[in-house]
Amino acid sequence: MADLIKLAYRKLIFPARGILSGYYTLKCFNSLMKSQYFKEEKLLRIQENGLRNIVKHAYETVPYYHKKFKEFNIKPSDIKTLKDIKKLPVLTRREVFDNFPMNIVSHSYVKTHKIGLTLGFTGGSSGDPLKFYKDSLTMSMLLACQWRGWGYGGYELGDKIAYLGGHSLIPFQESSLKSRLNLKFASLIKRILPLSSYEMDKETMNNYIKRLRKYKPDIIVGYSSALKFLAGYMESKNIKDINPKSVHSTSEMLFPDQREVIEKNFNCELFDGYGTGEAIVSAFECEKHNGLHLTAETGITEIVDGEVLVTSTLNRATPFIRYKVGDRSKFIDKKCSCGRSLPLIDHIKGRVGDFLIGRNNRRVATTALTLMFGQAKVREYQLVQESKNKIIIKIIKDSGYSDKKTDYILNSLRRWLGKGINLEIQFTDKIPLTKAGKKLVLVKNI
Repeated sequence: MADLIKLAYRKLIFPARGILSGYYTLKCFNSLMKSQYFKEEKLLRIQENGLRNIVKHAYETVPYYHKKFKEFNIKPSDIKTLKDIKKLPVLTRREVFDNFPMNIVSHSYVKTHKIGLTLGFTGGSSGDPLKFYKDSLTMSMLLACQWRGWGYGGYELGDKIAYLGGHSLIPFQESSLKSRLNLKFASLIKRILPLSSYEMDKETMNNYIKRLRKYKPDIIVGYSSALKFLAGYMESKNIKDINPKSVHSTSEMLFPDQREVIEKNFNCELFDGYGTGEAIVSAFECEKHNGLHLTAETGITEIVDGEVLVTSTLNRATPFIRYKVGDRSKFIDKKCSCGRSLPLIDHIKGRVGDFLIGRNNRRVATTALTLMFGQAKVREYQLVQESKNKIIIKIIKDSGYSDKKTDYILNSLRRWLGKGINLEIQFTDKIPLTKAGKKLVLVKNI
């Protein structure tokens, strides 16, 4: 019966979902399954062609790039090979933030493909939510790359997935009945069991254990910090009957002690993953565990002085060219024994996961708060946990911020942290930096 249901998803539900959404993920997935074994020379030609096309498109249709390229005396015809990418200026998060939407979104694309655009949010470790648009090809390839990456751990189309995260699970605005029904429908269509990382306490863990036992997921995907918390709880209760094919960490740095605890208690291998939502360049650990395979088909990754720069060769809605992600890594200069030609990078250094502490030691992953602050029209934010009972939220308002947004933030945090937590919002013009010049999302004084 299980095989028939999986076949129905693969042959009927997933294709129908693609038609209704305007995405063509299955086509992209089939292409990616072949291209990962292309010769390196062929992959380089794909990247070079993509680079030339996106540079030309950005110069002609995106005001920011047109102006910037002129300042650097660059014409699209100057970009012929991957080596020429170094002629192009580096794009920073602040530049995207300041120029969205009018100067960084392609004018011609918006005029001709309004229906095909998806608004995305990222937060990162700096506390300034970033907005951008993705087109249908980008969205299709993003999911197809995930499918392929999960496949390194045994995932097959139609398998059941449990997702322990927050970015895609956050209730939109006031958690209306419509939004909750939409989440349930989307979870059914995607065959996902959503487990929010907003509420990590004993009561929630007991509930998650019951749901996982009933659902019997084939794979579990989630934030490394949240996965370790759940695995540690399972160990404390001697729970040994939740055994997926594999576990996949995402969105945060993965530490050796986290891998050890997760693999031990789920009794399976863990596969690390890395993704830059802005530029859809991603990387996934394969069964040989020699590093992370970059999705060379979707973009170009550079590592300059240890810092990761990414260029999306697909997203024509909001082009990201030589975008400074804020993470650190290094290339692994060897071929993987798995036989794939995709280049390897080391595990990412950056995006450390942390928790707010709520009532009864309930944990709320700060990684999961990105979308909430993005929807609330917040320019920058910082959370300061003064004690187990008091949290200060420092906010720099963006245009469009209102008292309703304040209520939305407070109500959301109260729901996730539990009753009895004193929440204080402080509006400011500047978020203080650390002595090292870094801006932290969470400061703990306990």
